[in-house]
Amino acid sequence: MTQFTQKALLDTFTGMLQRMPFEKITVSALVAGCGVSPDTFYYHFHDIYDLLEHWLLRIKERYVLEPLRAGADWREMLRALLRTMRQNQAVVYHLFNSTSREWIERYCFEASGDTFYELIRQAVGDALPEEEMRALAQYTGCAFLGLMLRFLWRQMEVDLDASVERFGVIFESNLRQAIRAAQGAGDGPGGPGRSAP
Repeated sequence: MTQFTQKALLDTFTGMLQRMPFEKITVSALVAGCGVSPDTFYYHFHDIYDLLEHWLLRIKERYVLEPLRAGADWREMLRALLRTMRQNQAVVYHLFNSTSREWIERYCFEASGDTFYELIRQAVGDALPEEEMRALAQYTGCAFLGLMLRFLWRQMEVDLDASVERFGVIFESNLRQAIRAAQGAGDGPGGPGRSAP
């Protein structure tokens, strides 16, 4: 019953987000629309931003984590996410235009950093030290955030395949370069072609 109620709250939130900006959604309107008490809401979520994080996690699970566990190609995962965003523009812009920009950017950066870390870890195994994988995931997360902002600023009127391919070239090139640098670091004090400090 608990999971059913939480799902009902999240589904009601989705419906409200289709009709109105995030800043207009209140707990009282949400519980009225869902037919539950405020106490029920606060049993499941601390506040409206906690509900938003759970809602975004549900999207991440569907479009990122499940396909990743199933061994899906990350490019196709990204295309599917962007296509879904395009099909649900009202929801995306009601969220993007009325949520604290700092909050949404920080959330996207952290979520994408975790995702790219997992992709890198699966791709390279132990070919890169942990700190190098984390650094590359953070760098890639920044590039991804830039891709997403450009997508949103241009009202989603971009060539999805071309955008994903360009991003893929940069990501995979940086990954290969990081592996070469890590392997070269073992060749001497400064690695091949580098002078010792």
